[in-house]
Amino acid sequence: PCPGCPSIRCLKTGRIEQQTICENDVKGLKGVSYWDDFAVPLFDDSNHVSQIIQLSRDITGQKQMENNLKKSEHQLRERTKTLDNILLKASEGICVCHTIPDAPFIQFTHWNPRMTQITGHDRETFNEKSSDALFALFSSRLSRGEPDETQIRKEIVITSKEGEKKHLSVSISCLERTQDCIHLLGMVQDITEKQTYVEQLTASKNEWEAIFNGIGQPAMLLDPDYSTTRVNKATVQLAGEPEASLIGRKCHHLFHNSAEPPDACPMKKLVETGLSNTIEMEAQGLGLTLLVSCTPIFDARGRLDQVIHIASDVTELKRLEKRIRH
Repeated sequence: PCPGCPSIRCLKTGRIEQQTICENDVKGLKGVSYWDDFAVPLFDDSNHVSQIIQLSRDITGQKQMENNLKKSEHQLRERTKTLDNILLKASEGICVCHTIPDAPFIQFTHWNPRMTQITGHDRETFNEKSSDALFALFSSRLSRGEPDETQIRKEIVITSKEGEKKHLSVSISCLERTQDCIHLLGMVQDITEKQTYVEQLTASKNEWEAIFNGIGQPAMLLDPDYSTTRVNKATVQLAGEPEASLIGRKCHHLFHNSAEPPDACPMKKLVETGLSNTIEMEAQGLGLTLLVSCTPIFDARGRLDQVIHIASDVTELKRLEKRIRH
């Protein structure tokens, strides 16, 4: 008999005994087979085991299903572990919510640590913040019930638990939709620093433009190839043309009505030497005498990037000088 034989044990115990065995190539069948062997005792008039009925049941299919289930459970645990690590270490806030039948009609079920950092609330307390702008955005999305494939991205401002104003970029998409419930996935970024930088940059730009336009003399920004990139209001008034028509034109064409810069052009000397230059010259294109100064602007590598070109009208001053001399 084989080790653990159920018949031997049945003779000893007088009870039904069972054993599962695994065999290769049972009865010429390829692969591994699993069997349940049962030993059932029959008793004589003296209540002694007189015979044993042995039954065998092929459970190969059941075992294969059990093994596949164990394998699937292991894969599911690994995927869940990977998902948990993603949620834990993600630099973005990640959350999931779904509809519920009672007010406030949505509930957040997943809430990674970054969401807590951004909002100042954990999931439980945030579920009570129905007046919050972020909460309202998800609630509005669920109430409209857009199609699954649509995605929205919005920038909002919230007040954190500490009372700090935060600018957020929020992306919301439908994770799952059933007849009775909608699940939404939210990706949240704190863009407060970026927004502050943009606001400061805009303020600096507005301040620079105010100063540039406040210069009483015609002022322009030129590329090293003499092309006009910016002009102030005084330049527009001097040229008598719209600002858009001046952008991209060569400064020598505007002031001298020539295809090439004149020999005495201060811009020409600046390009050659990299040094600021100021000169008095006749602007044939405008019929004026101008005192022109050119100042270089260099990039981080020390290369000429742009030139500040300021032209002061000294026509009347030159006429006065000429009358005084005569």
